[in-house]
Order: sequence, then C-alpha cells, then structure tokens
Amino acid sequence: MKKQLCALLALILVFCTAACGGGAATDEPKEPMGKPVESLSAFSISENLNTAWYKSVDTDTYPYYCNEDLYVYEGGEAILKHDGVRYRLVETGETCRLEKDLYASPFDETPAQTLDAGEVRLLADGAKVCVEVLSDPLGIFEGFPPEDLSLSLNQSWHPTRYYAHTPHASGHAPHFQPETGWYEREGHRKTNGGIVYYTNCRVTARADGTVRGTVQVTDESQEEDCVLLWAGDAGALVRPDGELLYYGKRMWLSRFERDDCAEYVLKANYDPLHLSVGNMLILYRGTDSTEPRDVIGRSRAEIIDDFTTDGWTHEPLSMSWGESDDDNDNYGELFIKLTKDGRMLLIYLDWDIAGRFADEWFAYAYVLIGADGTLESWGGQKPGDHTLADSYKLSDEFPINSGLWGLLEDDRILLLDDGRIFVTYEGHESGKVLDFIIFDPRG
Repeated sequence: MKKQLCALLALILVFCTAACGGGAATDEPKEPMGKPVESLSAFSISENLNTAWYKSVDTDTYPYYCNEDLYVYEGGEAILKHDGVRYRLVETGETCRLEKDLYASPFDETPAQTLDAGEVRLLADGAKVCVEVLSDPLGIFEGFPPEDLSLSLNQSWHPTRYYAHTPHASGHAPHFQPETGWYEREGHRKTNGGIVYYTNCRVTARADGTVRGTVQVTDESQEEDCVLLWAGDAGALVRPDGELLYYGKRMWLSRFERDDCAEYVLKANYDPLHLSVGNMLILYRGTDSTEPRDVIGRSRAEIIDDFTTDGWTHEPLSMSWGESDDDNDNYGELFIKLTKDGRMLLIYLDWDIAGRFADEWFAYAYVLIGADGTLESWGGQKPGDHTLADSYKLSDEFPINSGLWGLLEDDRILLLDDGRIFVTYEGHESGKVLDFIIFDPRG
C-alpha cells in the first residue's frame, strides 16, 4: 500500500511540474519538460485583454517579497514581470518570446539593444496561468520552482493603460550622474607571492547619459572596452559591437557595505565571464568629497556639515504654495541651498527607504548654477529647459516627466537649468496638470 501511495504522489508531481515548469539557464531552446495535464489549455492573450495575474513570492533580499505578474493590456500588449523585471511577450504561434529593451541612455526613445530573454508557453486553467519555460538563455528563471510561476487572476485590478518606454528624467543609476567614475569591487587571486588584486570593471558616466569603460576578466587579462546599457529595472555590460558580457536585474540593498560610497547593483543572471562577486555586480562611486558631482547618496546632515566646513554657506529655504503658513506646506524643506563665490548648489532630498541613513533624508538630485547664472553640472534629474517652463500653459501637454515627488501624493518637481523649481499638481486619476508654480530659490 505504501509503495502504491508513493507511486501516485510521484505521478502527481510529474504532472504538476509539466503544467507549470520552471527552467534552468540554457544557451539553446529545449523541449518542454512534459505535457500539461488535460485540465490546462493554451492561454490566449487576445481573449484575456485587460487582465492581471500575479503570484506573491518571498525573497531573501530587500524588499523581501516580489510579485510575479502577467499584464495583458486593452491594446493587446502583454508584459511578464518576472523577478522584478518587465519583459515584453511576443506571441509566436503557440508560444511567446520574451524580449528586454536596453538603452544607451535613459533619455533615448529607441533601445540600443533588445535581448532575447527566452521562450515560454502560457497555460491556463480558469483562474490560473502557468508559465512553462521552454528556453532560458539569460538564466532569468534559474532557481524559480514551478509553483512560483503559477499566477492567479487579480480580480481587484486591471491594467487600464500600457506605459511604453518614454525617456526618463531621474534616477540613481550612473547614467543620471554625469562626469562621475564608478568601479567594481576588487577581484583577487592567490599566488605564491601573496594576493594579486585587480578591478573587474571601471566605467565613467558622460554628459549625454551614456556610460562607457573597461572590464578585466582576470588580473592577467587585458582590459577591454565596454558599455553599460540601462533599463529602469535591469542593466547590461556589452562590448562596443553589442556582444553581451553581463546581464542582471537592478537591485536595492537593505544596507550599504560602505558608508562613503554610492552603489549601483545588478544581480547576476547572465555572467559567462564571472564578473560578479557573490552573485552581484556592484559598481561604487565615492561620496566622501565636497565636489557637487559626488553629492548624491549623502545624508542631509553630512552634506551641510562637510560643505559648510569647506566654505559653502547654507541658506535655509521657505517656499509655500498658497496662503497656508503650515510648516508642512514648505517646499523648502525638500531642498538644501548652498552658496559659494556666487555659485549656487541646489540639492533635492528624498527619504531613504533602503535604510542606509535610518531616519534621515538623502540627496537624490542637484543642480549647480554658476556665478553667471548658467548650468555648470547636474545629477539625479536631468534639468528642464527654463524657457519651456516660462511659456507653459495648463492647456499644454507637460513637456517633461518630472520624476521627483513633492509634498503631496500628486505633486511633481522638476529642477530647471537656471536654478528655479517647477512644481506641478496633477489629477490623481487623469495624470494631467491641474495647477503649477515656479519657485525661485536664487535670492
């Protein structure tokens, strides 16, 4: 009797694995791991418009959980959000190809490269969709058990709009921090004479938002040129000819290993050259100087202390919208203004959700305005054109996605290239600008 029960359980396990199969990384497409049970049928994207499917998955890294999501939009576009990264689903007969767009700069409208992220089959059984992995050339499904790829219908939410890529205006990635240098932690190997250290990767962010540098596979190999491509949720290192060297999802660490460095972290999905350390590629940028270009990632108290010691003057700001005198309505609390030799350094602050500074604010974006009133440098958010802001009317389409939060849920902030601050109030449902104001902190 015990043998019969074990055989029955084994048979059930085979059927379940076949129905919702995960997959390990392979370079070539493979056959499905088994035939689906009879109760499952092919999932039709065209017959399931305006639906959302999800599975909550616990993780061992911040934020300690994520959703596996399938979005089918009204227009027929479909997105699989897997392991926190959005992949486009392209139907090819009975299966779907996964694609990931990567950009040379966040400000570009056209991708520099579209990666083949594999092939899947979508199988349905009423209120569930199973993702069966057929090929996984980038290793994005490695380590995901079948149950994590079985998604339930989300009856409380519908993806009413498909947000295709539009140029981004702000972020933490190197691409948003021009004229800064980033380096991977040092690799090492033991020799008879001791330990030899070398740096796997060094890159520099340019003014146009592109990031280029070199990689070195071992301490004995030659450095070779590379390009760091961008997506909001992922990144890749490629050779100048486009050959893929490294790919991984963007990660947020719950604590930083070094207090004097900003970090850009990519989980290792595809890493044939073993550039990652501990399954992550971590690029560092120093934050221990009083150069404006190094300010992003530093805490408010640290910035004021270090810069005033270096001769900058801290000038608190008071900027209220409307007639209220409530301190909670003071937009000046979101900024640090520092002046020196006629120059103004205006720093936008955001709350540190990753826990690096505990209960503190940190620098997210800045503009440095020269003594002649022109823009010297910026970081975190590409400044808006002040002439567009001056001529803006509510009936106009807002020309730039601001990306920075204001004091309220529907406020947005855009730093201008002359040092002023453009604030909009948007409709919660429509997203259209209902009101705006321009603050001038220059004094």
